[in-house]
Amino acid sequence: RSRLHAIRPKAGHRVHLALLDPAGTQQGPDLRLSDAVSINPDIESSGEEFAVAWSDAREGASRKVYFRLVDTGGLPVSPAIRISPGGATYDNASIAWTGVRYGVVSREQSGALRVLMNIVGCGCIDGDHDGASRCRDCDDGDSSSFPGAAEACDGRDNDCSGVVDDRDG
Repeated sequence: RSRLHAIRPKAGHRVHLALLDPAGTQQGPDLRLSDAVSINPDIESSGEEFAVAWSDAREGASRKVYFRLVDTGGLPVSPAIRISPGGATYDNASIAWTGVRYGVVSREQSGALRVLMNIVGCGCIDGDHDGASRCRDCDDGDSSSFPGAAEACDGRDNDCSGVVDDRDG
């Protein structure tokens, strides 16, 4: 049942996201993420959503880096937001998931070729210190409930499966 996503430049170098099954067969139409000529897309997953970053020149001659969240079903969670400052041109966006939020690194092309680091995400914290942030934890106030926890017959969804006390046996 797990699904993979792929990003690709398409239709005049706009960024599109495709939902693929485990065999690599596309499931449904592409999701168009950018309306301007785009370069250097990157994608990363938190396990609950995908983040995509790319650069395009929708606001004028200099390219800026944009960021967008997409759910695992291929539906947009957020609008595309510009995460690079004004003025210079930015490209080569690269995303990493820290377990709490996304980090996006891009390169400024202003002669000095500086690197810009942006922290983007849901601002998730691990409130109960069980190793799963509230982005993934079904009960971030209970350290015995997190994805992958052993299910116990206690009236709670310990393993975050969506079913209370679903333990076999």
